[in-house]
Amino acid sequence: MDVWEGLDTYSDDTKTVAEFEAEILKGYPEVSKQKTGTMADLDRLCRKNRGIKITDEGDLKHFGLQMYSHYKRLSVPPAIITNKVTCERYMCTLDSEFSTVLQNALATSQVFNKRYQTRARIANANVPVTGVNRQDNPIQLKELMTLAEEMVSTLSNEDKIPIIARPPKVRFDYETSPPNHAKVEELENSISNLKDSFLLH
Repeated sequence: MDVWEGLDTYSDDTKTVAEFEAEILKGYPEVSKQKTGTMADLDRLCRKNRGIKITDEGDLKHFGLQMYSHYKRLSVPPAIITNKVTCERYMCTLDSEFSTVLQNALATSQVFNKRYQTRARIANANVPVTGVNRQDNPIQLKELMTLAEEMVSTLSNEDKIPIIARPPKVRFDYETSPPNHAKVEELENSISNLKDSFLLH
């Protein structure tokens, strides 16, 4: 007989599969940690990827996938990390210049979101408010990741646009350099010489 067949949750028909699984995991803490994750794992991930630049599109997406996977495991009740803290960890992992640009974009998007939400509440005054508390969670991790990746993707596409050289501008300064000044002066001299010639005769 296998060890798990002797568990109370296995022999008791009133117990659920979830309860049976929980009892098994009690005897294998290393499996439980692998399933739920630890803060140490998240810290190692952030240290390993620290300094991601706005030009590192591949690194950003790879880090985002791992970060979100850790967050999903760590936020399973009883959660040991919040969305707000995870977003802060995400921002701190980025290069300082990238982080600043992303914060500015986030602040701008929040202004538009507040205006939209205000209009929506006025238009739907009788509709109950649901969802996350945006004061404590100004943005969800998934939204933050999407915003960052869209910024990097946009910058990458702009770099691929061919630059067409423009012809140099031609400046015409008629006041200081009249284009026919020399010819006019030459013509005046010729007329003057003709006059002198007639006077001499």
